[in-house]
Order: sequence, then structure tokens, then C-alpha cells
Amino acid sequence: MRGRPSDTAKRNLTLDSAAEIFLETGYEAASIEAIAARAGVSKVTVYKYFGTKREFYQAAMTRWLSNLRCEINVSRTAQVHTDELIEFGIKINRAVSSPAFVNSERRFASTHDLCPDLGVAFLRSTWSKFHAALVELLADLQDARCIVVSDLSLAAEQLLSMFRGLGDLERRFGVQGSEESAKERTTAAVRTFLAAYGALDLQGKA
Repeated sequence: MRGRPSDTAKRNLTLDSAAEIFLETGYEAASIEAIAARAGVSKVTVYKYFGTKREFYQAAMTRWLSNLRCEINVSRTAQVHTDELIEFGIKINRAVSSPAFVNSERRFASTHDLCPDLGVAFLRSTWSKFHAALVELLADLQDARCIVVSDLSLAAEQLLSMFRGLGDLERRFGVQGSEESAKERTTAAVRTFLAAYGALDLQGKA
């Protein structure tokens, strides 16, 4: 026979419900009443667990970030090739163009003054992971003598910046680009990158 949910389960359910509403409506528009109703708890319970609305927001979004899975994987073959950079860039674009990603990025940016550490945590959970994955891919390409790079971290940062490009600004203002346009931009970014870092016999072949 099932008993009543434990305090920990109730607390986590409340946090998950809060994160959903904070992301849906934004911090200012989110009400404790709406969150409590969705979680099936009372306002008294919410304040008992979390105190102020700011503390509640901090706890809810910290938990949401801890559960966030934001990984970019590319197909690896026996022979490493620079085409993997294009594949990586296309997958990055798809990930950051998704409505959920764009919305969450906006929400964290809008509450930066309120909870600046959450914005840093969001970057670490998303763009920092993208950067680390790209560093690993560039290292493989360097080992395969496809590129010549003295600072892999800096090179990955530069390529990520090119992948983001104007599309990043367009997404922030609700302009949706096409898959074809994203692929063209990504391919151009890789060509520019290889012009600087590609092995001489590979430049111009991307």
C-alpha cells in the first residue's frame, strides 16, 4: 500500500513544478500560488521549505540545472576527418536553436542580477560542455594531422564563436533560420577555421 510521499519527494516535486513555471512564465510572472497548485502542496509548505521567492527560484533552477543533459556527440570513424567539424557545428546549431534552449537561455539572462551564479551554472552546463567536446574533437584532428593548433582551447572557443555567429542574435529576437542556411553558415565557419589552422594539404577541401 502506498503511503504519503516523503518530505524529500514532496520537496523535489515542488522544485520541479517551480522550475517548469519559472521557465514558462519568467521569474516576475511566476506566482507561488500557481507553483503550489501544480505541485499539489499548500503555499505554507512552499514557504516552509524555501523561505523567500528568490530562495525558491535559486533552489528550483539549481535542481533543474543538475538534471540538465546537454551533450554533443559526433560520428567517429576509424579515419578522423574534418567533416566531423561540420557535423559538430550542425548539431550545436540544432541544440541551441531548440525552443527549450532559447527560452531557458533568456530566462537565466533575465535573472542575472537576481541570481548571477545561476547564469554561470547555466553556461557551465551548456556552452562549457560544448567547448570541452570541441576541444576533444580538435585534439583528435590534430593527432590525425588534419589541423595544426598550438592552443586547442582558444581554437575551440574561436570556432564556437563562428558557429554561433549572427544566428545567435537572430534566435534571441525570435528569428528562425532554415536548416539549409544553418548548414551553409556552419560549412563557411569550418572553411574559415581550416584556412587558419588546417594542414596545408587540407586547406580548401572542407
